[in-house]
Amino acid sequence: MKILITGIPCSGKTYFAKKLSKKTGIKYFEEKDFITDKNSKISKDKVKDVDLNKFAKVLNKELPKDFILAGLLSPYCLSKYKFDFDLIFVLKPAINTLKKRLKDRKYSDLKITENLFVQEENLIIRAIAKELKNNKKPLILPLNEETIKKLIE
Repeated sequence: MKILITGIPCSGKTYFAKKLSKKTGIKYFEEKDFITDKNSKISKDKVKDVDLNKFAKVLNKELPKDFILAGLLSPYCLSKYKFDFDLIFVLKPAINTLKKRLKDRKYSDLKITENLFVQEENLIIRAIAKELKNNKKPLILPLNEETIKKLIE
């Protein structure tokens, strides 16, 4: 079983991945653990830019047969993976909840606005659809807090 849990920052990816891993016995990984100096660089804006081709190569090589992967890069490089996901969960918490979490983590007003826009316009789901044009179609499930709680109970 190959499961992707994605969503914008502060949507609960790690929390859900840990709970799902415990419930299913499938090991979970975070994308950030696969970002290295070889597949990323710091931009002039002091943001870490990840080369998605190199990133996908690392995941193709290092992930086991069954896994849960949490992160926000995979929707943009699904076509580069040598494996297909069976399930993709797109976490979509309520806007007010998300805004509070982003503020609590000291995101700038601009970054908060950008992230809320990405969620409201379903840009992650659109990226997934674009990347999966020629691949096996996984089950894609948008989840809110209530649905997440029901799944992990």
